[in-house]
Amino acid sequence: MPEETRGNGSSTTNTTTTKPPVDLSSLQGKGVLVTGGATGPGAALVRALADAGAYVTIADDNAIAGQRLMLDLINTNKRAQYTYTRLPSFPSQAESFHHASSFSPTTTLSLVVANVIPASPPPPSDPLLAWLTTADPAATPPPAPSTASLDVGVTAALYTAHLAFHHFRASAKNDDDDDEDAGRRGGHLLFLAPRAYVVDGGVGPDALAAGAAAAGFRSVVRALRAVTARKGKGGAAGVVEGVRVNLVAVEAEGGVAVQGREDRSTRGEEGTDEKERKDGNEEEVKL
Repeated sequence: MPEETRGNGSSTTNTTTTKPPVDLSSLQGKGVLVTGGATGPGAALVRALADAGAYVTIADDNAIAGQRLMLDLINTNKRAQYTYTRLPSFPSQAESFHHASSFSPTTTLSLVVANVIPASPPPPSDPLLAWLTTADPAATPPPAPSTASLDVGVTAALYTAHLAFHHFRASAKNDDDDDEDAGRRGGHLLFLAPRAYVVDGGVGPDALAAGAAAAGFRSVVRALRAVTARKGKGGAAGVVEGVRVNLVAVEAEGGVAVQGREDRSTRGEEGTDEKERKDGNEEEVKL
């Protein structure tokens, strides 16, 4: 899956080839929804999924890029549609999920990709900190901080997960128990996140909103992992049986270049040394 990655403040763009955490060939003829799929790593994954024969719905608020990507794919005989989606809006996402399931030949969704990479990199420090050090104490209150990182990394991610599990539950009723492909009972929820969100010290201490978004995002992923790890027939365990939750950390827009180890609270391990990466490839973190 080709994608564009950026280093820490570098204007250089590298094209890399990566191996997705799902067998794309098994998604041929299956319904897939990708939030934030109009640009960047999300768009690269959309192209890979469409090339594999999936019926891909691009849910994004960037109408120009989303429609252009859709037309590019349709003009090469791929199956794709674009739906204007305000990701921090639950009704807007719910409508896009409805369109995505209707677009699928099976009327179900086999894969949902939640892309929480911000469209633009967050500032290295919160405006409040600059205001405290430069403004006259008697001046008017500071400007409101940007909540874009929180809107995408927490609110939108939570909405996407909520709707994905709802649709996976509906899909399970239509799936054949003997089906062995990626559309089998349960479904697959895949998160794309800035690598800075999932490593120790990835977000600087002065980036208040981005730090809050990273912590909130990890909490969402940990909770989903705990739910899907439950065994048995009672409560949510039986409902989410077979659902897979994966995370791919991307060195790309919205994150800063970092060094360190994977966040053990996200991996659910005692700590694992950072995997060796080549040419900025994204790193798969299986939950």
